[in-house]
Amino acid sequence: SVRVTTAQLATVGAVLANGGKHPMTGERVFSTRTVRNCLSLLASCGMYEHSGEFIFHNGMPAKSARQGAILGVVPRFGAFCSYSPPLHHGVSERGAAFFTELTRRFNFHQYAPQLRAEQRDPRVLGGTLRDRFTSMLLSAAAADDVIEITNLHARGVDVNCADYDRRTALHVAAAESSLDAVARLLALGADPRAVDRWGRTPLDEASRVAQENAAADAAAAAAAAAGSSGREHRSSTLARSASATRVGSPYPGRRNGGHRRVAQRTASSTALRVDDDDDDDDDDALTT
Repeated sequence: SVRVTTAQLATVGAVLANGGKHPMTGERVFSTRTVRNCLSLLASCGMYEHSGEFIFHNGMPAKSARQGAILGVVPRFGAFCSYSPPLHHGVSERGAAFFTELTRRFNFHQYAPQLRAEQRDPRVLGGTLRDRFTSMLLSAAAADDVIEITNLHARGVDVNCADYDRRTALHVAAAESSLDAVARLLALGADPRAVDRWGRTPLDEASRVAQENAAADAAAAAAAAAGSSGREHRSSTLARSASATRVGSPYPGRRNGGHRRVAQRTASSTALRVDDDDDDDDDDALTT
């Protein structure tokens, strides 16, 4: 046998959970084939005669030791190791109880289709199913993914749900000039007057983006008129990209820049207006 601590065992489990790479150094320790074979063995016989019962209740590959240790691996998340010598039929009784409680509180069961009401997901902020869907919706809005937005709405996700900054999907879509997403969210009932933690609405985001794009276009035109070199023109473009990055969304998406504009609020009505550089089609105006 090999003498190890619970921290060392948990580190070995974390390597397996991370596909064979050390989670801290990124060094390849095991091949992906070795990881697959090892986790399959842990799931099928790692708990000896209790393997079937353990995988049924806890849904994670695990290995027990006669000395009282249990190592549990949650693929793509991490590993846990318990040590409590009193055994029951060759397995640490309190260690088994720990893993049962762990999977009751958190969604670590590999075969559970979704979170139960009393469970939390430590992979996302807040840890609830609602937090996960909110993150998915905002990411889809940033990426201008209308299909994903429609699918999430069909699954019962509120299009006005907000993240920790109280920013809704419409905030993100307006900030990223995701015009198809803006149109779809408005059609599904998104509120253009929702206020985030800084007091800004999606309409404010649209106006800000339009002003930034107009300023960048004016700077580029002035540089071109002064006969600036290609290098200076590229510097202007890079400066514009840097400005967009500073005010951008934390969600992965695309900024359409000068090709699409989200324009202004009027006194009599509030509008999210799009002016396309490639074709001036007023039908792009989205008015609420």
